[in-house]
Amino acid sequence: MILSFFIPSIYIPSLFLSILMIVSLLCILFSHHIAWFMNLSQKKPNISVMSVLESFIELFEVMLGYFTSTLSFVRVGAFALSHASIMSVVLSLAHGENGYNLLVIILGNILVIALEGLVAGIQTLRLEFYEIFSRFFIGNGRKFISYKNQLKYKN
Repeated sequence: MILSFFIPSIYIPSLFLSILMIVSLLCILFSHHIAWFMNLSQKKPNISVMSVLESFIELFEVMLGYFTSTLSFVRVGAFALSHASIMSVVLSLAHGENGYNLLVIILGNILVIALEGLVAGIQTLRLEFYEIFSRFFIGNGRKFISYKNQLKYKN
């Protein structure tokens, strides 16, 4: 079975992959018990309905995280495909009877680079504000009062 990772003509049996996936999910499900058994945690895990429910919710959260990360990388692949298709359109517009029009290629590249920069900027803002800030932001601070309004209150 180890050879199947190195020799492309030998396929990994689906039974082996299924067993590997089930064992991995069980390790996630019983991670607190395994950590206590291996002396990595001093706290003895509680065996109750709530702890079992918490383990299942934790397993669901981990699997959901894997799924959303996979979708995020699929989006990156979609951006690469859109870049290739836009450049294909630019090159087909630049192709003329006498060969390629250099001005159309240059202007098309500038347009594609600008669009790619816009998409990358939007995705960066989305990642920062939606995915990162929503994990760490706790809105229990003080009310914002602008500097202009602070001057009104002092006078």
